Amino acid sequence: MPPFPIRTNRLTLAMPDETDYAFMRGVYADPELVRFNGGTLSEEKAAGSIAKHKAHWDAHGYGLTVASLTETGERVGFVSLTHLGLCGPEHPDLGFLVAPAHHGKGFATEASSALVSFGFEALGVAKITALVASKNAPAVRVLEKLGFELVERRDFILPDGRNFSGSSVWALARTEPL
Repeated sequence: MPPFPIRTNRLTLAMPDETDYAFMRGVYADPELVRFNGGTLSEEKAAGSIAKHKAHWDAHGYGLTVASLTETGERVGFVSLTHLGLCGPEHPDLGFLVAPAHHGKGFATEASSALVSFGFEALGVAKITALVASKNAPAVRVLEKLGFELVERRDFILPDGRNFSGSSVWALARTEPL
């Protein structure tokens, strides 16, 4: 498995460290930005989310990454491969969230594409899934650009209590054997 960070043309994807958590809390405190991501997180829930992501990294060697501009180090958002178990425990789930100042620049697609490649090539998974709000047109467009297909629409309550009602599960299968 190649070590992190992963670099794309414009971005560096890395495991979050203590300096990233204030950015994370700020992003998840913006009700407009997270309206499709289960809503804002209280300080307590943010701390729990951070602990959960650290535990995922410890268990799997990958997870939530901070996407930063390679040239400047400015944080633009998050992209992750984690295990929500949407289509079975063997398939990791893709997630992404870009700060409003960086919307419309293709960062979600670029970062997500890199993690999808990592999942297929380095981890050898057969399928990657994603959960998005059906009304979140920008997120749906990212998944469509990456080749994901709609699997089902349903409501979800995540283990941390966030409600993802009106959601869609999308999946992308590896097309070539390793």
